[in-house]
Amino acid sequence: MKKVLVRMARQSPALIVAMLALFVALTGTAVATTSALIGSAQIRNNSITGVDVKNRSLRPIDFRGSVRGPRGLRGLTGATGATGAAGAQGAQGVQGPIGPSNGYGADSEGADLTWTAAEQTVQTLNLPAGSYVLTGKVLANNDGAGLPIVQCDLKVGGVVIDNGNNIVPGANGAAAERLYLSQGAAVTLASASAVTIACDSSTATGEWEDRVLTAVKVGQIG
Repeated sequence: MKKVLVRMARQSPALIVAMLALFVALTGTAVATTSALIGSAQIRNNSITGVDVKNRSLRPIDFRGSVRGPRGLRGLTGATGATGAAGAQGAQGVQGPIGPSNGYGADSEGADLTWTAAEQTVQTLNLPAGSYVLTGKVLANNDGAGLPIVQCDLKVGGVVIDNGNNIVPGANGAAAERLYLSQGAAVTLASASAVTIACDSSTATGEWEDRVLTAVKVGQIG
């Protein structure tokens, strides 16, 4: 028996490349067709995870009808803590402007009062409630040859608030026959009151002259 030798023809490179291209094209179509046919029947439960889903590919409508988990319980409000300790006192602020003040005065210059050898109210100033700085002065004029003793007090509502010292004017015609008696005080009046100057002398031979009483209202007495 004779052996028959079959010699296969050698294929050209161009034919080989063409056949490979046809094979790849046919295989890709098959894979694409197979992928398009994958549905819920081909996917097992719980087999798809977040890693398998393309980011930002799902929309709110894709979650419609899904079951949400239970809402968590709201936490209870805690008890109010204890009040903290008071802080240190702050620095003193800038002093504000000085408020307005009112001045009051009474002057009897030119209307002399004759001494009576007893206490006399020689000047009166009526003031509303408030704090005041008071000043007063009275000129004692001796018309006699003797040396009388004179003195004046500052009063509020009849109560002495400045007890004046006794002075002795010189005899009539002497250098010191006329002397001033001065008064002054700071006081707070709870209600409207009369401030007076009351003077007395040991003789009746003279006059009370130039009787002045002033009051300046202030914010407070320090």
